[in-house]
Formats: sequence, C-alpha cells, structure tokens
Amino acid sequence: MTWGRMLQKRCLLAMAIIAVPSWDSHAALVALVPTFHRARWTTKRPSSCRRRLDSSCWSDDINDNTSGPSAIRSQSPSPTNATALQMVSFYRFFDTATCKETLRDTVFDAFREMVPGIRGTLYIANEGINGQFAVPVNVVDAFVTVCTQHHLVEQTIDDLNWGGVLPIETPTFQKLVVRTRDVILRDGLSNHDSLNWNHAGEELTPAEWDHQLRRQSSQSLRLIDCRNEYETRQGTFQDAIPLNTTTFSESWPVLQQQFATGQHNKEEPVYIYCTGGIRCVKVGAYMTQTLGFTNVKRLKHGIIGYQKWHHQQQETKEQPDVSSLWQGDNFLFDKRRFGGRIN
Repeated sequence: MTWGRMLQKRCLLAMAIIAVPSWDSHAALVALVPTFHRARWTTKRPSSCRRRLDSSCWSDDINDNTSGPSAIRSQSPSPTNATALQMVSFYRFFDTATCKETLRDTVFDAFREMVPGIRGTLYIANEGINGQFAVPVNVVDAFVTVCTQHHLVEQTIDDLNWGGVLPIETPTFQKLVVRTRDVILRDGLSNHDSLNWNHAGEELTPAEWDHQLRRQSSQSLRLIDCRNEYETRQGTFQDAIPLNTTTFSESWPVLQQQFATGQHNKEEPVYIYCTGGIRCVKVGAYMTQTLGFTNVKRLKHGIIGYQKWHHQQQETKEQPDVSSLWQGDNFLFDKRRFGGRIN
C-alpha cells in the first residue's frame, strides 16, 4: 500500500466518524483502524530510512544535556576498522565534588577525539568514578593514555580490569556515555557520607587470594559473597557465605545481623568478594568502620580478575593441574560479557 493510499484511508475514517451517529462512531473507528495499522507496518520505506547495524551507518551525533543532577554527554560510536573489542572496567574512589562537571567534559572530549569507536559508560559522582567500556583493539593504547592523563586510574594500567576480547559485531554498549550523578554505586547506607571508601580493608591480588583461601580450613574460613541471591545461584567460591539479598541496599541489616554480635572475633580475617570489586569497597568500609572488623580482605578486580588470573595460570602451565576455587558462572547484569564459566 502506498503512502497516498494510506492518506486516503485516513480521510475515509474522518468522514465515517462525522457521518454516523455518535454512538456508532466508535464502531466505525474500530472497523477502520486495523487497516491503517496494516498500512503503517507493511508500507515499504526507502532503504535510507531503515536502521542498519553496520558501522558505516553509525552517526556522529552528540547529545549534550549538561544540566541537572544526572547531566549526560553521549555519542554514537564512530566508524572503526577494528575487527574486535577489548572489554575493560574500572572504578576509583576520590573526591570529585569541585570538578566533576569539568572532568565529565574533558574526558568525554578526549575519548571522542582519541579513541574512535569506543562505547560504554562512565559515571562521575562526588565519591568517585565507575566505568565499563568496549574499546576497539586498535586504539587500546589511546584509551590507556586518556585514563592515565586524566587520573581515571589511581596509579598504573594494572588498575584497569581487563576482560575478554570480542568480535566487533558482538552487542555490547550502544553509545559512549559520560554522565554525572549523585553516587557511582547506590548503596542505601544511612551513614554513607561518614564512611571513608579508601579505608575498606586490604586488597588482595587474585594470586594472594587463591593462596590464602587454600590455607584456610573450611571450618574457620569467613568468606562473604557481597552479590545478590540470583548472582550467587549462578556461581560462587567454595564455602562462601551468601548474603541472600535481592538488592545491594539490603546488605547492611544482613551484615549487622550476622556479624555484629560478640560471637565473632573481629581480629580474625574476613574475606569478601563481588563481581568486579566495587561493591566490596563499600562492604569493606562498612565492616571496618561500622562493625569494627580489623582484618578485612577483598579480592582485587573481583571474580572477573580471578577468572582471568586462573586462565593465565593454565595457559602458561604455571599451575595447569590446580582446579579453580570458583564454581559455576560469573553473572553480569550488562552486556560487557567479561565473565564465563570457570572449570
């Protein structure tokens, strides 16, 4: 059906509603509307109007909404000749209260100009930053340069949590988004502003984590899974204690109930882990500063980091026969696809 024919049908609808009694107008409308819907969805549009997924049709549009508590700058990915995407995530807790708008603008412009084809999200809040990106493999060095020059990482590129490498056509993130917000991770803590996120226990590398857990007996081990109930069902470390929550904000009363009593020696080690490490910072700060534990240990880069380390051990044959302490899948809420099954 042509567009002209559909317009003619619309005119007939208007005439029908005028011509029939008011109590029949609804019936006339119901009789004709399905025809219009068929015309709308079956009419062929010019090929230039159809949405394409190939990189040659990606637009270079920029969306600037730099007012309000969740100001955003975004852009669709620019064309790239890369054949694969490097997945990477990072976070850093530091005070950005006096510079977060400036940081948002400078980082967005730097990514747009120096890292063509990048997609992902960076949140900037008073408490710090939190980012997840898919970076074309041919501009990874430029991505690292932006991160180090603008202090998105604290010290070195080791602070970046490198994930897998995926084919360029793999669905990941739709745009490059840099936005300001009130917090980088909503926690529901009543004493949020009084906690120091840089005082959150000792951070262990995956190698240190694996070594220390193997030395602990299952009876004495205190290992806390800081993720929600659904994530825990997908996979977990051996002998871990689940919090059995549905949202992260439910963690605090559970921790109070399980660990605030006098039955626990607060000088004995408590190991905590999550997907990428950021939730453990807040749990570690809470257990250290609110509950009074003095020996909290958290897994650097979380399960993602442990997964990568264990695979490297097997590939380099440093520990080819040592099974992983992780059992099951590492569930992710977004399309980063860092995780996978660890055998």
